[in-house]
Parts: sequence; C-alpha cells; structure tokens
Amino acid sequence: MKTSYILVSFALLFGTLLSSCIKHEVIPAPEPLVDLEVHFEGNINGTDVEYTNDVDGFNGETSDAQLILTSPSPSSVSYFCNMTSNLIDRSLKVGIGSIYWDAGALEKPSVEEFNAFFEDREEMTGIPYTSGAVDGFEVSYTDNFGNVWVSDPTSTNPQTVLFKEITTESDNTGDYAKFKVEFSCYLYRTINTLPLERDSISITDGVFDGWFKR
Repeated sequence: MKTSYILVSFALLFGTLLSSCIKHEVIPAPEPLVDLEVHFEGNINGTDVEYTNDVDGFNGETSDAQLILTSPSPSSVSYFCNMTSNLIDRSLKVGIGSIYWDAGALEKPSVEEFNAFFEDREEMTGIPYTSGAVDGFEVSYTDNFGNVWVSDPTSTNPQTVLFKEITTESDNTGDYAKFKVEFSCYLYRTINTLPLERDSISITDGVFDGWFKR
C-alpha cells in the first residue's frame, strides 16, 4: 500500500514537471482585412446587365496613373477600379482624379491626403467627365468582341456622375477608399481616323460598387 502511494505520488510529480516543460505556442489572432468586393448593374445600350463579384469569373482590379513632376511642382495621380472576368470577355472600369502632392517628399500621397480627397467627393455634384480621369471622372467598357468604349468629356449627350457611400479603410495590405458611384453617359470608339468616324453606346442608371487603393 505504501509502495503504491509512492508510485502514484511520483507519477503525479513527473506529470507536473513534464507539463511545466512544454511550451505552448501562442497563435496571434488574424488581423482583420478590408472587405473588398465589386458589383455593377445598369443598362448598357438597351440591355439590363449585372456583374457580381465571384460570379461568372468577375473580380476587381485597381490601378493608378501618375504624372510625376520635379519638386516643387506638384505631381498628380488618378485612381481606377476595373471589374474584369476570366470567363467572359467583358470588363468595366471607372476612374477619378486627381490628388496633387509633392513627389519629392513622398512616393505617393499620404493616407490623410488620400482619405480627404475621397471623403470630399461623397455626394459632390458637378464632377466633370475628363480624359484619363484627370481632375474628373472616366468610364470605359470592353465588350465581348474586344472593342473598348470610353467616355468623352466633349460629348453633347447627357452625362451624370455621383459618388455615394464612400468609406476609407486600411489593413496590412494597404489603404482603400470603398465607394458606390451612380452614373449615366455615352461611350465612344473610333472606327476610322480619316475621315474621323465614331460609334457610340450608352450606359444608363449605372451603379458601380468598388474600391480604389492608395
């Protein structure tokens, strides 16, 4: 009986020592990521269409176009969100600019400048259509034949644009401006250059949800 007591005590002591030697790995909680999705619905040349994130291969891509000038001249950048599909030959891209900043001091606009630019454009009226989205808004659409149609600031047809529900968020992958933009416009492509001939299509009641990345 005494021997059994000694064995049990030793086993308990050994187990306590063994457990105290085991190092438990602490797994940090995953950092939250900004929820980035794209969606479009509207009427393209008389046909109602809807493109949804992760449906029919659609996804979002972002890019920017910079004009870098020697300091102290201000440099500028326009931002684009492109909704593309790897299953069907269609894409739709919207862009807006420009943020001006000193490229001699910073590689790109600061988070504060980026956030302020987009927050100021929520519900802003009078945003113009411009080429390359320089100081304004631009839409381009690629159809299933590979034709690229682009909005034109000189168009005499009605053009409207209104950014809504803009939110600025950041995570460990970058800084983002998530947005909803409502627009209607005509898009054009050149058929012949001499003499100049163009064809056009319309987008009406377009609603594009997407994001821009700093």
